[in-house]
Amino acid sequence: SAFANNTHVKTIKMVNLHLDDEFAHALGKAFESNKTLEKVDLDSNAFTGEGIKAMFAGIGKNSAVTELHLRHQSKVTASTDEETLPTLLESNKSLIKLGVDTRNQLVKMKLDRITGANRDAAKKGIIKGERKRTDME
Repeated sequence: SAFANNTHVKTIKMVNLHLDDEFAHALGKAFESNKTLEKVDLDSNAFTGEGIKAMFAGIGKNSAVTELHLRHQSKVTASTDEETLPTLLESNKSLIKLGVDTRNQLVKMKLDRITGANRDAAKKGIIKGERKRTDME
């Protein structure tokens, strides 16, 4: 995937293009090595649970993406696929906004907890950075 070695593109918005799991698997692999992408909007495509899991696996190893949107897919995500998503995302520390449709409320709560913790950590980092700058003045 061209995104694996990308050093310029920070935002991807590929909405309603009927992108499928083949694309999702390639992008998931690219997420593992990409350090530039920050915002990814892939709403309204044709990813199944397999494709979404592949992207979550890549995001789990990514430290740059802060927003990921995967809502309104035309394919159904199996409950068993939904249940694996929080585990795949656990190691990610950069994602602060996540849009994904889940039927399982426990899964939604776990995903919200992960992104909330990342948001809190990002805020603390900003506050510490501001304190360091004022201390130096």
